[in-house]
Amino acid sequence: MRARRGILIFFIDIAVLLSSLAFLLTSAWIVTEYVQELSVQLSVPLFVLGLITAIGTCLPELSFALRAVKKNHGEVGVGNVVGNVLADSLLTIGIVALIQPIKPEFPTPPLVTGFVMVLSALFLVFVSKKGVVRRMDGVLLLIVFVLFFFLQSVIEGLGI
Repeated sequence: MRARRGILIFFIDIAVLLSSLAFLLTSAWIVTEYVQELSVQLSVPLFVLGLITAIGTCLPELSFALRAVKKNHGEVGVGNVVGNVLADSLLTIGIVALIQPIKPEFPTPPLVTGFVMVLSALFLVFVSKKGVVRRMDGVLLLIVFVLFFFLQSVIEGLGI
């Protein structure tokens, strides 16, 4: 009887996994379609709406990092954020490129993004040697983010 119950639970788990995956893929398709349509209707660069969407998907990491810092486990929060960035930038782009090669319309935005990623990595190396990310470091990171956002928007708007 226990073996049958275990098999039934296994198949229920598989069904939940498959239905969750279908829901995830459908939701991703809907978000992608509507963000593209919204970009055209509002005459806003697709990059801007993509960035807003990305910020929304990063909120769970922000919440987790804030809770980790409050409990004096900042390294866990930083590890979660860095791991998320690596997964998003390397794993996701790698899988997408395996499915269909990626060819940006304009080569400049990916180069700027790569430069900012290298700058961020160097910042993390520098901070890890100090052992602490202070408020001024946080302000610097936010300023770099805002500059990156505006630079990317201008580049995409000009079609460079």
